[in-house]
Amino acid sequence: MSLLQRQQLTSSPLTRFSSVVTAPQNMRDDLLDPNKTHDSLIDYLSDVILAHNIPFEFTVIRTGHHDDGPHGHFGGFAADGWPLNSTNEGDFAPAQSTVMTKFLTAAAHSKFARQIGLGGTSNTPGNMATIAAVTHFPDGTQDHVHLGAVI
Repeated sequence: MSLLQRQQLTSSPLTRFSSVVTAPQNMRDDLLDPNKTHDSLIDYLSDVILAHNIPFEFTVIRTGHHDDGPHGHFGGFAADGWPLNSTNEGDFAPAQSTVMTKFLTAAAHSKFARQIGLGGTSNTPGNMATIAAVTHFPDGTQDHVHLGAVI
């Protein structure tokens, strides 16, 4: 993987970084640094966000996340966030919307998908059914979608 693919993901108008959990620059740095995020995560995020043209706002990648083991955020294989209605930061798609369904369908059918967690209002029976093709789980009460890449 090239630095160019990492740069394309972080600089795309489809990619936004929230300041809720950690500083936006920390998340950009996580995605740009192959020592912090694995190539498979970059492939997964690029496949879902860029290839399917779905705006997405990251809430946490690695920096600022608790140690969830070598195959999660802490190991560089996962990211959390929420699909957006537009490229405007904070324009979150409703949990039960065509945007969310499109996003979850793309995420569940990516060859780079290992697991998807649904937190807060995203954890609905309909959304769980949409991601049934991949390992999936309820992921707490805070609104987010957890994307875990293949190892």
